[in-house]
Amino acid sequence: MPWLDEQSVLRIMSGEAQGSIPALLRGAMGAIEPIYTRFIRLRNQRYDRGQGIRRLPRPVISVGNLTAGGTGKTPMVIWLCRQLRELGHQPAVLLRGYHAGADNPSDETSLLREQLDLPIEANPDRFAGGVEVLAHHPQTDVFVLD
Repeated sequence: MPWLDEQSVLRIMSGEAQGSIPALLRGAMGAIEPIYTRFIRLRNQRYDRGQGIRRLPRPVISVGNLTAGGTGKTPMVIWLCRQLRELGHQPAVLLRGYHAGADNPSDETSLLREQLDLPIEANPDRFAGGVEVLAHHPQTDVFVLD
């Protein structure tokens, strides 16, 4: 449904979107919310028990928040990487790179590559991205997640 983009969903969920269709969709979301909540609880319990967790063999610093974008995460990653380099570390940046491909990098990937002379890996599976970085840049001693 092309009309059901992220902004439309947020407007429906917040109640900003009015009318019968948004009300119907809010009702449907409310009906499935307990099922969603149960799955999230089960997933979190698995993580709490250490199941399903993969660890890279280097420290990881995660820069993020609950907001999708435009809150200054990438500039913070650039600043942090520069600080780490000044302290003698060899950082690498891992990001998911949503909606991007090898020929069409995301804005964040392009900005990071333009601003930083260090390994930058965009991969929806950041663990696999970290493994890839270490295969080509074993001197990496810390990962920064954007």
